[in-house]
Amino acid sequence: MNKALKSTLRSVGISRHYRGYRYFILAITMAAEKPERLMNIHREIYTPIAQTCCTDPASVEKNLRTIRDVMIRNGGGTLLSQMTGNPCWENKPPYPRELIKIFAEYFAEELNQACDNV
Repeated sequence: MNKALKSTLRSVGISRHYRGYRYFILAITMAAEKPERLMNIHREIYTPIAQTCCTDPASVEKNLRTIRDVMIRNGGGTLLSQMTGNPCWENKPPYPRELIKIFAEYFAEELNQACDNV
């Protein structure tokens, strides 16, 4: 997995000890590979992740919200503003779909290169 992505997540307090860490990385990777998956996030992202991780889609979504909340508590609003060039994230946390989209777009080139090398 991409070192820059992991480093960015660590910088806002997201580490492997969160169950949603793996879900978030999988969701970002899936959205970077095929952005239209975000249009039907439950069927195209949450359900496949749930099947891969032996859980249910509701748990995937709940754990992604936890990742978002921890991120925002640890200065993630500033990070999101830097990533998007939009200062609004400091006062309003994004929905999980928006958070996945931001990270997928920001890291898309690196993630797609990593997938091509596998």
